[in-house]
Amino acid sequence: SNYAKSLQRSIFPNLDFIKSYFPDSFIYFRPKDVVSGDFYRFDKLPEQNKFLITCADCTGHGVPAALMSMIGNILIKDIIINPKNNLPGEILSELDIAIVKTLRQNQGEKRDDGMDVVLCKIDLEAKRIIFSSAMRPIVLMRNGNLMWKQGSRFSIGGQKVSNKIFRNEIIDLQDGEIGRAHV
Repeated sequence: SNYAKSLQRSIFPNLDFIKSYFPDSFIYFRPKDVVSGDFYRFDKLPEQNKFLITCADCTGHGVPAALMSMIGNILIKDIIINPKNNLPGEILSELDIAIVKTLRQNQGEKRDDGMDVVLCKIDLEAKRIIFSSAMRPIVLMRNGNLMWKQGSRFSIGGQKVSNKIFRNEIIDLQDGEIGRAHV
């Protein structure tokens, strides 16, 4: 229903807020169903000119996936409130642990629910993006060419894989790319 759609979208960041920092920004969000397992976040960090951008795709479709997106969004918010947790790889590692615990996947539950996520920390002063990924690439336009960077080959939650490592990758931005970084 439109009411469910409205409730889910209420947790998404306002485009005007994003544009106040990145004026050329846009959001392409076309869910298959009324509610979606996809979600995105935009967080201004307390540090000057630093931001976190999250894009996620949860398992399933429709209402179950939308519930997963709400769980993932809340867990990420809880993780990044702690100031020591602002590197993308560490956030994804904590999110993986939190999803497994929340869904009781470590207590014999047979659900493989989880999500694929890319999380980017943008540092405008250092002209750098630090990103980490759980099965999602980051795409950057550089000199008219698309540049794809793969991340880790693990999803968040679901599969029982020990020692998941979500690497932090660094992309140094060239002059003129600030404000045009698309994730």
